[in-house]
Amino acid sequence: MTHMVKKTEFTLSAIIILLFVITSVFTKNFFTSYNLTNLLKQGSIIGVLAIAQTLVIITGGIDISGGAVTGLSCMVLAMLQRDTNIGFYPTLLIAIVVSVAAGFFNGFIIYNFKVPAMIATLGTSTIIRGIIKIISHGLTVSGIDERILNIGDNSLFDVVPYLSIFWISLAIIVMLMLRYSVFGRNLYIMGSNNEVARLSGIKVRKMTYLVYALAGLLYAIAGIMLAARVQSALPTGGEGYDMNAIASAVIGGSSLAGGRGTVSGTMLGTMLMTLINNAGVIPRISRLGDTRSAGSDAADLAGLSQSIRAGLEAPLLLCAAFLSATRQWPAGRKVLNISSGLGRRPLAAQAPYCAAKAGLDHLTRCLALEEAARPDGQGARVCAIAPGVIDTDMQAQLRGASAQDFPGQGRFAALKAEGQLASAEDTARRLLAYLARPDFGSEAVDDIRRHG
Repeated sequence: MTHMVKKTEFTLSAIIILLFVITSVFTKNFFTSYNLTNLLKQGSIIGVLAIAQTLVIITGGIDISGGAVTGLSCMVLAMLQRDTNIGFYPTLLIAIVVSVAAGFFNGFIIYNFKVPAMIATLGTSTIIRGIIKIISHGLTVSGIDERILNIGDNSLFDVVPYLSIFWISLAIIVMLMLRYSVFGRNLYIMGSNNEVARLSGIKVRKMTYLVYALAGLLYAIAGIMLAARVQSALPTGGEGYDMNAIASAVIGGSSLAGGRGTVSGTMLGTMLMTLINNAGVIPRISRLGDTRSAGSDAADLAGLSQSIRAGLEAPLLLCAAFLSATRQWPAGRKVLNISSGLGRRPLAAQAPYCAAKAGLDHLTRCLALEEAARPDGQGARVCAIAPGVIDTDMQAQLRGASAQDFPGQGRFAALKAEGQLASAEDTARRLLAYLARPDFGSEAVDDIRRHG
């Protein structure tokens, strides 16, 4: 088994190195400090969940509730820090206790009622998602303590994100536990043969409770990391994390039959999954004339098409669907399209984005004319609004590009340095206030900065 594990890890390492080199050569802006830092941050939270999955899978189980429990711990933490004055550390402790309790509940149901782990944890996930929606009212919760936000923003020596340090530290601790502790050895025995484990004197019930509770503890830490990364708690926080975490563990050599798995292999699996996902979504910063032909790199042309589809085609289809479905509504209807100043001002090396936003502006103008001409006088009021310059990942991507590839890099760097970027939260509040204005729709194309 040791030979098999080493072979798997060697193969994964070779694939990761090869993929890294290929992506660095053929994908612009991949090998930048911003993107590499973002790559580490992306992988760290999934990496913690993958460690938890490894422990569970080694015992022959599986946990579909990891993403939901992560989202719950994040939401509990955010709501306590926003709405109470019990202190920083008690809020952390409560969030952790809630997650550990959820993990213990999984273990209890699985062992005592003999429910298959997949079914039990899927049920737990559904219940927890409902709880999150109820306590949050389906709304994003901000107000997270600055000490947590700093974890998401800062890096050690401006190189290694603190989130990654959390992941690596936990990986080392769990790795040592599996290799040198009685608890770790018992997990492998349980996964190989549960009955043999019982006859050997291993308290299988206790071990089942402990491994799922330990997974809950790791989910709690992932939830805190998620709060630091997103800087808020989302009702959908952690969605989709389970499958990525399970895939990372299995790719890393963990056997779904139980009895086999290593943290080092899981880390390599996480890195591979993150690298693949990252390479597929990097924003393109390049001159349109530098796009290669379909014969040499079809992905370049596909990326251009995707920019237009996301920025213009999708809003067009959504507007059509909404206006058609609500035509008989007696209440007034409003459509607010989020445009950009770059739809009205050209910018080199951002032609697809600028074109999509310019098209969205003109689409909105056409919709305004159509709805104003409705003979029943019940036409919708529509507006495309530029939200101003917001401190988002896109901004970081633009100012992190090379000045050679992106002539506007200096201006975007200056916006950040001079404190001219608005927060996403403040911008959202201003947009909602604009939507509620009695004169909404009087201008088909507008800019939020014109209104204070």
